[in-house]
Order: sequence, then structure tokens, then C-alpha cells
Amino acid sequence: MTDRETGRPRGFAYAEFATVEDAQAALQAMNGADISGRSLRLDFAQSERRSPQARTPQGPKNPPSNTLFIGGLSYSASEDMIRQAFSNCGEIKSVRLMVDAQGQAKGFGYIEFPTVEAAQAAMALNGAAIDGRTVRLDFAEARQERPARSPVAPAEGPKNPPSEKLFVGQLDFAATKEDLNAAFGRFGTITDVHIVMDKMTRRPKGFGYVSFQTVEQAQAAMQAMNGVAIRARPVRIDFAGERPARPERPAREPRQDRADREKENRPRRR
Repeated sequence: MTDRETGRPRGFAYAEFATVEDAQAALQAMNGADISGRSLRLDFAQSERRSPQARTPQGPKNPPSNTLFIGGLSYSASEDMIRQAFSNCGEIKSVRLMVDAQGQAKGFGYIEFPTVEAAQAAMALNGAAIDGRTVRLDFAEARQERPARSPVAPAEGPKNPPSEKLFVGQLDFAATKEDLNAAFGRFGTITDVHIVMDKMTRRPKGFGYVSFQTVEQAQAAMQAMNGVAIRARPVRIDFAGERPARPERPAREPRQDRADREKENRPRRR
């Protein structure tokens, strides 16, 4: 078992066997055994007592829509797991697993189907197990319409002179190099994609860089993609400015010359 907040092991676990006899044999043989320098303490796990109402999944609370809310997910659940679990429900338009500001899974997401009828059929999986966790399904509430806005305001154009390299800001923390290649690849030949990571946590910092073969390709991508959503989050794009040149350090004095000079400067004894 791992801690939900830190993701670190909590120092205990469960092993399930096919029969009670197998579990009894394992307990007799392994109780007190040493693993990685620590002695194990084994016991039979108590059966969970749940009321019939707790085992019966609740029905949907929201009116039908073509998008399902899926809750109760394990923090290791992936988009491929979700698609596999719902593969018998027909075409799936998109799967969005929600993460926090640090890129950690929040345990819920959304599944979009082409029609309301397809989502209603998928509701049959309410209470099913995915990656060892019982999931809860409901129809997602319709989002309120927002006033349309232009992808990029005139005042938020590029601040740096054109170059082959683009700065991509406000990146979704779940965005990958593959996402950036897919979004920018149609504008020309991409020579490099770099998502900046925090040196301490090794988690994405929310920005990156995309380099093209020519300035013209980067300009085309800049005009088309500034303000466009990648993984449901609008990105802010600018030409990457050149790093200021570091001042040259004075050449170090050879060790022997420095030692000789210090020796000359020492006060002489009288």
C-alpha cells in the first residue's frame, strides 16, 4: 500500500491466494521471514463487512449526456486502461484523466462518446473494477457556454524577434513530447522538442520548447497555435529569445606563479 499524498510505501501489503489452505501454508512458512533486512509479520486479513446498499452502485444523478464522469480511479490508472475497460461500448472520442498542479493523478476523469445513447450504454459499467478499484460513473454536467474569444489578443503577440525555436508556455502538466510533435508537426520539420522538468522533483514545470528547421516554419506555427488548446489547456507561444552571453571569467593564474608571488609578498623575518 502507498500513501495517497506522497505515493510512498506505507510498509504493509496484502497477498491473496486461490484457497484458504494456500494462505495457511504461506503464513506458517513466511511469518517472521527476512526480506530486505526486515522480519515480516503475517496475519490473515479480516474480511470487509459491507452492507448490501454499499455494494450496489448508485444510479446517475445528472441528466444524460454524451460524456461520463468516472470517479474512484486508482492513481496508476491510464488512458489505455480506461479505453480497454470500455472497449465493448463502441467508439470513444476522448479520455481525460485529471491531474493536479504537480502532475499527480486526482483519481477521476471524463470519457466522451459520440452520442448520448453510447454513454447511456456505458453506464452499465458503473461499479466495475478497473486496476483493482471500483469505479463510480455518472453523466457529466454540461459546461456553461462561454463567450467566444479570439485565440490570441493583439497585445499578446510575440515579444521576441523571430527564430527557429518557439517557447511554449502554460503547458498542461500531463502534456508529452508526443503531444507537442502531433500539434506542431504539420507546420514543418521539427528538429527538437524539450519539456522543461524541475531538477528536484523531476516533474514538468509547465513549459517547453519546439525547434523547427527554418524561421518560416516557426512563424507559421506561432501564428496558428498561439492560444490553441493542447490537452484542453490553451498554450502561450513566443519565439525563444537568445540567452544573454555570460561574462568571460578572468583567466586563472598558474598555480606555481601564484605561489611564487605569494612567497615574494611574505614579510621577511629580521
